[in-house]
Amino acid sequence: MRYVLTLFLIIMNSQVMASSLDYSIKNGQFSTSSGLIPKGCIAQLSTELNGDDVVASVFITRTSLRGCQNSNIPYWLDEASLTYTINQSLGNNQYKVSVCQNVEGNMRRFCDAILVKFVVKEYHCKDSIKSVLTLEKLGTW
Repeated sequence: MRYVLTLFLIIMNSQVMASSLDYSIKNGQFSTSSGLIPKGCIAQLSTELNGDDVVASVFITRTSLRGCQNSNIPYWLDEASLTYTINQSLGNNQYKVSVCQNVEGNMRRFCDAILVKFVVKEYHCKDSIKSVLTLEKLGTW
């Protein structure tokens, strides 16, 4: 019972903190006031099957153009082959997330365990500065 109460308080605390950054967790998936964040936006932060680990941050909301949430192609591979799970909220807008992709061959499935954080960054446009919600990869777990 104590564990359930602690988990409930952590989730509620993350929801309150998340609301100030315009994101929330709905049905186990990250969302903003514009709707669900595509799983391809999360998958961009995972290490590639070939070992490439080159994406540190993804613009979720609009910069001067479209952010990942509004992009035509949020991920360069088949998004239908992707899943992600929010494994744990660590507070301070940080989460342990598992990102998995179905792959061809004997491996069948490739997963990466990443530590992510939602952050609002200033994006400098020609005549203004916009606050943009980003998702940063902090490491692996």
